[in-house]
Amino acid sequence: MSPDSLGGQIVFLSLDNLYRLVEARYPDTEYAAHARARRAALDAVLNAVEGVREPGEDSLDAVVDVMAPLPQEVVDAAPEGTFGLAGDVPLNADVGGFGWKVASVPSPLAAQAMLRNFSGRGLRAAVVQETEDRRDLYVLILGQFASVEEAEAARDDLPATGIGSVLEIIPIRGLDLMGAADLDRLRPD
Repeated sequence: MSPDSLGGQIVFLSLDNLYRLVEARYPDTEYAAHARARRAALDAVLNAVEGVREPGEDSLDAVVDVMAPLPQEVVDAAPEGTFGLAGDVPLNADVGGFGWKVASVPSPLAAQAMLRNFSGRGLRAAVVQETEDRRDLYVLILGQFASVEEAEAARDDLPATGIGSVLEIIPIRGLDLMGAADLDRLRPD
């Protein structure tokens, strides 16, 4: 859709409305199911962030900066070892923050091998399952940081080997983080 087809107007579309559009245009497809899941996750994040919504508001049209640093009171209340690249404390999606997306692999077995490799090097790691082009992918995430700036500061400490060519800082609040035991259950017998 070009601005010319809209009479020169620029239209802003909220994520909620975009996901609703996908659900309406492609019902009973994997795209609609994915949009429903993303909308539910977005709704959960907005419900968890105090002050984003007015009481009784049920629309997701509120503007939220998902890349904003965690409030200092959240950082202070987090258990010791929650933030950083190295350590043995599992990543905690309930606390939120940011992590490095370092690789995507096509199988739980490959993800488990990479997870064990990173953990063996003393790095905090987890896996998230995503669907891309109708295929399951297992995304490796390293570290948990209170802000994008803190994650960026750890870039030079990321391992030189065992990571993909595309590195990305992503918000981890609400992700379904998996460890080695979770991946064991996904492997075919």
